Amino acid sequence: PRELVAVGDGDQVFGLDIIETPGHTPGHISVLDSVGGIFVAGDAINGANGGVIGPNERFTPDMDLANQSVAKIASFEFETILFGHGEPVLSGGTAGVASLVG
Repeated sequence: PRELVAVGDGDQVFGLDIIETPGHTPGHISVLDSVGGIFVAGDAINGANGGVIGPNERFTPDMDLANQSVAKIASFEFETILFGHGEPVLSGGTAGVASLVG
């Protein structure tokens, strides 16, 4: 048993980087395995047709903040993205997210 503790931007849990990615919901986080090159996006971004699409406007109360989170995600290096919704992207993850930033 372990004590539950809140995590925030820049924290590490078991060697995984915690990245705050609000917009979809307040307090939303994503997780980066920088060694394995895997980004767990949750609902910050979504997958469709083998690629990356942005936050779903229908389920995102703060699109401005969500788009800021997309830009933040694009600043990290990873190949694989796992989404809350959509098939995983297995290569070119950072480039796929960067293509959303305008």
